[in-house]
Amino acid sequence: MQLNSLNLIKNPICMMRYLMLFAVFCSCHWLAECADLGNLLSASPLQSAQDETPDSRTDVRAPTRRDADFPINAELVLANGIGKTSGKYIDLYSDLRDEDTLSDLVKLFDSAVDFWRDYFSISSAKLQGWRAKAMVMVDKSRFLAAGLFPSDLPDFPAGYQVGDLVWLYVQPGEYYTRHLLLHEGTHAFMWRFLGGLGAPWYSEGMAEMLAIHRWDGGELLMNYKQARREELPYWGRVKLIRDAVAQQKMLTLEEVMAAEIANFRELNWYAWAWAACLFFDSHPKWSDTFKGLKKYADESAARTSTRFWRSMRSHHAELNREWSLFIQELDYGIETERMFVVPAEPAEEDTWTISAERGWHDTGLSIEPGETIDIVATGRFVIRRDTRTWYSEANGVTVEYVSGFPLGQLLAAVVQDDGAGIVWLSPQSVGAKASIASESAGKLYLKINDHPAERGDNEGALSVRIRVHR
Repeated sequence: MQLNSLNLIKNPICMMRYLMLFAVFCSCHWLAECADLGNLLSASPLQSAQDETPDSRTDVRAPTRRDADFPINAELVLANGIGKTSGKYIDLYSDLRDEDTLSDLVKLFDSAVDFWRDYFSISSAKLQGWRAKAMVMVDKSRFLAAGLFPSDLPDFPAGYQVGDLVWLYVQPGEYYTRHLLLHEGTHAFMWRFLGGLGAPWYSEGMAEMLAIHRWDGGELLMNYKQARREELPYWGRVKLIRDAVAQQKMLTLEEVMAAEIANFRELNWYAWAWAACLFFDSHPKWSDTFKGLKKYADESAARTSTRFWRSMRSHHAELNREWSLFIQELDYGIETERMFVVPAEPAEEDTWTISAERGWHDTGLSIEPGETIDIVATGRFVIRRDTRTWYSEANGVTVEYVSGFPLGQLLAAVVQDDGAGIVWLSPQSVGAKASIASESAGKLYLKINDHPAERGDNEGALSVRIRVHR
């Protein structure tokens, strides 16, 4: 039967049938959409983190917008002992009576804008006219009285950002005050030029990662991955991670990416978000994919994390292994590119080359419970350079120990290969020769023992013969 508007008007029964058919069609279409959504949500625990409706955009700090129109009464500000220091991209208001420090903070921020521009691939033309406002506080009550601390802001302990505005308390050390300004400034830049902040793990992890810096008053290095402990006073994120590893309370990548805003009331979540961003930003295979997340910063947290995790769906087992090993070695001063697992191809039928310049090497050998692994290692390599050059062979140098084993000693580990959850390493001493009875199934990994931050001055490799038998 052919339906048109005239038939419907003239024939009420026809109209009723049409409406019933339309209702059935809509119901079936709705159920199909729900089925698709159900399949999507069941694919990963990340996807049930938040509502996926178009309006559920994630703005980590607050849903309200305050920008250049934020009203400031200059007389009231001055009357409350607050001064203003301006740069190219920032107006900084502070009751800190140290002009040199305030001038330094403004120069720091202006230098950071150049870094953010390049890192996020923003054209210089888009920066024209942009200015952030920063309230750097010693005494919060002064800012309340001056109208520079809105009553609807939460009671935060360190720093906070809304739109183009940032607030932070002066910290005990100069480094951490700068770190907070760069952290909150990263939020402000992302909000303005990326259109949002993305998922909480991404937003807070990026702000932490990029804010780690070295500053000499003129030259700024951000995303400073080789920073030593003494260069980051009061920061402490590495200790939080290492304490969690020691207590075997490590989080999986999926758990980190499923974090909600409320989780970041606890400091340890900043550490995990930083570690996840550092892992992906440094990863030789996934760095470009990770950097592509900036295109989706205005999406909901669940959608952003889901999109990212699903793009790597065929590599989840590999990622879980590499994340586990990365976290268990994470420390100050690391060269991240040397921390990732090296796929080691045999140089001959049963011989592998294990470099002193890298960490764990995946031999590709699958080991079963009850099998015996016979390993013989030969060669000589440089394990350290300071006032002199230190040479080592496979047994290591016993004048110094790293993680309970001699520096430079060849170590082995059978790494679980089921792809589920956290992989805990139990390294075993190999040295120049050893026979290892495997108690579990997995891949055989080897490495030359050294602190993760000290591999940069190593040189050379071991030749390792491996035979597996029952």
